[in-house]
Amino acid sequence: ELGIEIPDWQDLDTGGIVHFVARDLERLDLILERTALGQALVTTPPQTLFDLLMRPTQGGLPDEAIAAAKNLAARVRADELARVASAAGRVNAAVRKMVEQLKERDAGTG
Repeated sequence: ELGIEIPDWQDLDTGGIVHFVARDLERLDLILERTALGQALVTTPPQTLFDLLMRPTQGGLPDEAIAAAKNLAARVRADELARVASAAGRVNAAVRKMVEQLKERDAGTG
């Protein structure tokens, strides 16, 4: 894991740290987005939700990761998260619970 400090960049008004992690891009749900620095591959909301739930301590701020996952869940359907989880081949209890919660929400019962 490589952390790079960003003193002031776009949405990081008060500073922050960006963590880069080596990943197999073929196994990720990615989209190509234009950024201030050019085009970049970015994980989709379902992939990001999966990552936050699978490894909330990765960035050293587990409470913030869980809060971000709860907020991001509003933009993700159960089938999308289930597809990402299936492609990953492994899930933890937090991912399974979120898939169930999203299924209930998507069905209008949650």
